[in-house]
Formats: sequence, structure tokens, C-alpha cells
Amino acid sequence: MRQNSIKTALKIVIVCLLIPSLGGCFSWKKDKKEELTQKPEHKSIKPGREISYGKTVDRVVARVNDQVIVLSEIQEKSLPLLREIREKYSGRDREKKIKETEKEQLDIYIEKTLQIQRAEQIGIFVPEKEIDNAVEDLKKKHGMTDENLLGLLKEEGLTLDEYKNRLREQILISKVVGAEVGSKVVITDEEKNEYYNEHKNSFLKQKEVELRQIFFSRPRSENTSIKEKEAKAVEALEKIRQGADFIEIAKTYSEGPAAKNGGYLGSFKKGEIVQEIEQVAFQLKEGEVSDIIKTDQGLHIIKVEKNLEKIAKSFEEIEKDLENILFRQRMEEGFNNWIEELRQRSVVETFL
Repeated sequence: MRQNSIKTALKIVIVCLLIPSLGGCFSWKKDKKEELTQKPEHKSIKPGREISYGKTVDRVVARVNDQVIVLSEIQEKSLPLLREIREKYSGRDREKKIKETEKEQLDIYIEKTLQIQRAEQIGIFVPEKEIDNAVEDLKKKHGMTDENLLGLLKEEGLTLDEYKNRLREQILISKVVGAEVGSKVVITDEEKNEYYNEHKNSFLKQKEVELRQIFFSRPRSENTSIKEKEAKAVEALEKIRQGADFIEIAKTYSEGPAAKNGGYLGSFKKGEIVQEIEQVAFQLKEGEVSDIIKTDQGLHIIKVEKNLEKIAKSFEEIEKDLENILFRQRMEEGFNNWIEELRQRSVVETFL
């Protein structure tokens, strides 16, 4: 189970490292004292040239300013998708899907290249220490040793250096997006209020029930039988049905710790009480009393004191959520505009 958790963490950690860019958590100003920058290696292949790797013939599929992208790079990034296509499709359908996937992945790769180039233009870089810290944080969070990490990387077909390079690229992109897009996003109180008023029904409190209980525990000795417990429960319920006060009956009959408070338990949302009681409690109307409910703990008679229907959360309760929602919306819009500007300012050619 733990091994699966570690594997999942390893696969998603690259994506997770993008999240700080939304909040500008990474420092992006270049420190003149740092000389640990390691820029990605650029392919120096001219468009049209073919490179032979054993039986495979590679070729240039795009040029982004002075950097070229070759087919093998796209295929390497697309291996899981391409493997799935080959398993699901055959013949012309397979070829069509493969070409579509390669074009989609090429577009993603072009965008990544534009972002990395922009980061280099404005002096953003990732010190080696930052990469090491990211790896150590991953190991610490998931209780991994060096051997665990290396073994899992091997299963994914990666070396530690290759993994670090991927982290470096993702952190670099995170930084440049934070600097170029995130730093320009400002959410005002007026905007939060406007969004709240327009989407109140999207922020409802979960339904709750306020309960009282009369409880009879399972017999723990041979001196008391289950039938005796059931008889007491029936007697208590009959008195309530005949008009007796639930609170007084709870004080007299209930064996639970809440008996002295008239069986008062408090308010509960779904998922907070045992299933047998929950199924009944959320069906009862306010003031209604249940029949006898059997659970592993014993016998229960419950009363719904209040039925708290779904109501909108207050602005103060969700102000931070509103800010996050608006921030992500502005980030997505700003990111798309920024990428389009980078494309327009660059020389981008595709040959796929």
C-alpha cells in the first residue's frame, strides 16, 4: 500500500511543482552570487536533417527561435499515450491516432520551450540546491530512502539525473509563469463580493441534524440478556409515543454518557455518525422520533431536535476560497494570453 502511495507521489510530483507558480512562492530574481545555473541542452540540428539512431530515423519536427525539436523527443514524452493507442487501435485508425497525439504533444512541447526560453531571457534560473531540496522534500514526505527513489525511477525508465532535469524544467516554468503572469493578477474586494453574490448557491453548507438519543448498550455480562435490553427499549419508546417527554425518558432509561443531558448529542453532517443511525436521522423530520435502531454498539432511539437545511455560507467563511477561485481564473486567462504573445514574438515553425 505504501509502495503504491510512493509511486503515485513520484508520478504527480512534477505536476504539483507547478502549483507554487500560482501563488508566486518561488523567488525568481537572479542572485548574482549564484553560479549554479544549468541551462537545458539545446539540439543543434537544422530543419530537414535526419539523424539515425540504430534502425530509427529521427527528424526535425519544429523550430522555436534558434532551438529545434526532433521527433524522438516528442515520442519519448508520449510513450504512455502511444502505447495505449497501439493496444486499442490497429491499421489506419492507429496511424491516425498516433499522428494526432504526436501533433498535440508537439504543441505542448513548443509551449514549454517558449516558457523556458523566456525564463532565460529575463534571467530566471534554478540553482542545483533547489533541485536537491525538492528531491529531499519528496523523500521525507513519503518516507523514501535513496534506494526507494532510485528503484521507482528505474521502473519509470528514468535516471536520477533525468528526473532532476525534469524537476528543473518544471520549477523554471513555475517561476517564469509566477513572474510574468501571477505577479500581475490582483483580486479586489469588490470582485470577490460580486462573484459571491452571483454564485451563492454554489457555496452551501452541508445539511446537518441535531440529535438526542436514548441508548442501551450490548449486554456485557450473563446477568443481562439482549431480550431484557430490547424490552427496556420498547418500554421507553412506547412512553414517548404516548406523549412522555423525550428528555425525561432519556434521563431515566438511557445508558449513554449523554443521559444526564437528556440524551443530547449535538449536530452532525453525513459521514460523522454510524451508518445505521445516519440512514434514519437524515430521513426524519424535525421533532420526529425513530423506531429502535440496532448497531454493533447496542440499541438506539433518536430524536431530531433540529433539521438544519442547506444554507449559503457567509462571505467571511469563504473569502479565501473566493480569492483562490478568481485567482485561478485570472491565471488561466493571463497564461493563455501570455503564451499567445510569446508565440507572436517568436519564430515558430512546425514540420510534423
